[in-house]
Amino acid sequence: MKRTSAPLVVLALLVAAPGARGHDPDYTPGQLAKVRACVDRLRKILRSGGLTPKAAWSFDLAEFTPHDLGHAPDLIRDLPPELKEALRRVCLTTYYRRGPAGRLKRARKICFLLGGASDTDWLRAFRLLRREEPGKDLERAVVALGRDARPQLRAVAARLATTLILFGHRSEGLLGTVLASLTDRDPNVAATIAFNALDTREKRVVDRMVAILADHRALDPFASPGRFLRGWRSVSDVVVYRLSWAVYMERKARRKWRRTLDTTGEPEYEELSPDAIRAWWKEHRDTFGFATPTSHWRNTVDQVVVLEVEKPVRVQTKDGTTLTVKLLRYNEGWLAGAPVTTAEAEITRSVFGEEELVVQLGNPDHRDGFLSWERTSDGTALGGVVCQGAFLPTDRPRRVRLKLIVHVSREPK
Repeated sequence: MKRTSAPLVVLALLVAAPGARGHDPDYTPGQLAKVRACVDRLRKILRSGGLTPKAAWSFDLAEFTPHDLGHAPDLIRDLPPELKEALRRVCLTTYYRRGPAGRLKRARKICFLLGGASDTDWLRAFRLLRREEPGKDLERAVVALGRDARPQLRAVAARLATTLILFGHRSEGLLGTVLASLTDRDPNVAATIAFNALDTREKRVVDRMVAILADHRALDPFASPGRFLRGWRSVSDVVVYRLSWAVYMERKARRKWRRTLDTTGEPEYEELSPDAIRAWWKEHRDTFGFATPTSHWRNTVDQVVVLEVEKPVRVQTKDGTTLTVKLLRYNEGWLAGAPVTTAEAEITRSVFGEEELVVQLGNPDHRDGFLSWERTSDGTALGGVVCQGAFLPTDRPRRVRLKLIVHVSREPK
């Protein structure tokens, strides 16, 4: 049998877990003995409390190719299910350990969780990946996971790629991961990523979303990823909703802000048809500003700020105004089987010796990776304000990175 190290083939074999079969003729007696020794060791580990990341990491399978790892769980006949699953997880941990994920700071836990078989495992891996310091090692790991055989991990990769792009890591690899996910072979992946892909603030992403308006593949409301998409029937349904919202926000931004409560002429949200979206995008692509067109708004802040709960941080705008950013609360939890983050922050500025609230950022109990978007309705001393904020955790529980984008529209004369 010809051996191959292609990741998709290997992982398909690892995940498929075919029925019991005799040992592959390409395996040497030494390799078969090694697998039996692993099983004997796993029996002891399971009796003593269960497989841990440390234990899975410690197995020596250096002489096994990815192809060998893919067949190892099926080499021994009549292996009890719990032992077969433990061996499969050890093999997967070894596989990810050899790739870019194996070079991350939390590689031991991340590789172990990536080798798991449940949604909780993959989502916990996603949360740990979000804690990694952004850089080349993390980007390589994300791009590799974007090609994984399992749709859940491809979705994890694209969601994290979206956030990293927003945080300024605009590599072609990360952008390619997001673009590929929008035409993923699993419709639930495409729909899941379409829900947040606009956070990249990349027109090529919008181009791809417009292109998949014709993607009428049905969604599985009970499959992972995408359980939160219940109520939408197809990929196109989700894309129509997200792009209709983008058009609405853009129309609001194109209406010049005035210091008045008069909302005459304020656009109303409406769900557009796919043809209407295509026509709108064709006409307005060149001037599209992700709800902050340059003709009406000035970008005054675009930076990453490190915050600790209740410790204010001062940020200078490009025109010299000092803003105070305070993280009011931040914590991580689980809701309906998915990781959620509670993040609330406020931005103020001093006006005649008193603190004026500019805007509040954050939305309690949202899925990890959610982008907050706030626009003042009656203005401040700054004028009209549009703020975006996205949070990434750090090693410390009450310390986070905030990507802050502030646009200001001065009151027309």
